Amino acid sequence: MKTKLNSLIVGLFLSLFIIYPTSCSSDDPQPEGINTEEIIGDWTFENSNVVVTINDIPFIEYQIQVNGLTEEDAKLKTSLIELLYKIRGTISIKDDKTFSAVMNDKVKSGKWYIGDPQYHLFLNSKIDPYITEIITLTNNKLEIKEEFINITYNVDGTKTEQVAIVNHILTK
Repeated sequence: MKTKLNSLIVGLFLSLFIIYPTSCSSDDPQPEGINTEEIIGDWTFENSNVVVTINDIPFIEYQIQVNGLTEEDAKLKTSLIELLYKIRGTISIKDDKTFSAVMNDKVKSGKWYIGDPQYHLFLNSKIDPYITEIITLTNNKLEIKEEFINITYNVDGTKTEQVAIVNHILTK
């Protein structure tokens, strides 16, 4: 009886792959609302807005309240952290689904696509993938958003969660 039940479960599992196939081919449909032709071109990072929190407290306030820094020292530390998340450079996105980029002095190249999760731009390179959410895309403006989450556990077992949300503005 147990063997029959296991066979039934395996059969049901395999049938899901037949009924709902997935694919990563380049002819997958693009998300609605994104005109992939508008993303083709040479983009320059113009501005980055960085918001960092620790345990839902703005970074600067956390440094003052929890770490006991002066306001001046907390502002300096906040500026240094924000610099870590800002990007300088360019991305050249081509209509043959390839890209080349210089981001913070690192050269990258590879394939690009827009796909699931919906409205995300994927730049796949051998060095490291770059995945970002598209907020705005027009003929000459691309606004993208990244979110970084770093969770650590203190000696006493409490959790510290640092979240950085970074919006980048790129122009052609």
